Amino acid sequence: MNRFLLAPLGAVVACASPHVAAPPLHRVLLPYPTLASAGAKTCRTDEPVELGPHGEGNAVLAFDASGGIVAWKPSRTSLALQPVAFDGVKSGRAQSVDVPEGVLPDAIRPIGDRFLVLVHDRERSWSLVIDRSGGVEKPLAPARARDVEEPAHRSDAVAFTVINAIEPVPPSGGTIYEPAGRPIFERTLDGRRVGDPLALEWQGNPIAHGFHVESYVVWTGTHFLYPFWTSTTPIGDKYVELLLPIDCHP
Repeated sequence: MNRFLLAPLGAVVACASPHVAAPPLHRVLLPYPTLASAGAKTCRTDEPVELGPHGEGNAVLAFDASGGIVAWKPSRTSLALQPVAFDGVKSGRAQSVDVPEGVLPDAIRPIGDRFLVLVHDRERSWSLVIDRSGGVEKPLAPARARDVEEPAHRSDAVAFTVINAIEPVPPSGGTIYEPAGRPIFERTLDGRRVGDPLALEWQGNPIAHGFHVESYVVWTGTHFLYPFWTSTTPIGDKYVELLLPIDCHP
C-alpha cells in the first residue's frame, strides 16, 4: 500500500472553484522580471493571502504560464499543495499528501503542464509529480540529479532578493536586547539598484522571527510573492502560513 496518500485538506480549502489562473488584464505575463514589468520606483504590498495552518519548514512555490502551486507543511506528517493565481490568490482546493516526519519542501519545477515537487530530509531528496489542481500523478520517488538543478539565471532579468537590514539595539541600563530582523526587498539590474528598497511588514511589524528573516521570494510572471508564517495567538502556540504579494509594476 502506498503510504503517501492524497486527500482533500479541509483546513485550507478555498471557496473558489478550480480554474486556470489568468494574469491581470493590464499585465503582460513574463517568465522573468524586467524593468517594464517590475521596474517601478516604489513597490507596493497587498494584503497577505492566508494559506492555512503552519506546521514546520518553509513554503515553496513555482509558476508557469497558467498559474502556480504552493507547497508547505500544515503538520509534521502532511504536505499541502495549493493552486494559486499570479497575485497569490488561492484558486481551487488544496490537496494533502502524507509524508514522514522530518521531510520538508525544497523546491518546485514546472514540467510541461505539470509541476515537480522536491522534498528532502537530512539525508535524502524525493520528488513527486502533481497536476495543476495539486493532485498527485506520480507519488514520491528518489529525486534524480537533474531534478534538483537550479534553473539558469538570465542576464537581462531584474535580480531580486530579501536582505536582513538588522540594526543593533543599544544597551539600556546594562541590559543587552536582541535586535529584531528587518527584511528588505531589493531589486538590481547589472549591479545597479532598481527603485527603492521595500521593508516587508505585516500589521506594522517586520516579518521576522527574532533576528532571523527568510530570503526566499518568487517571481510569478506579474508579481513577487514572499511566503512567511506567523503566530495567530498571543502565546505563540498556533501558526499560520501566508503569502505576501509584492507589486512592482510601473
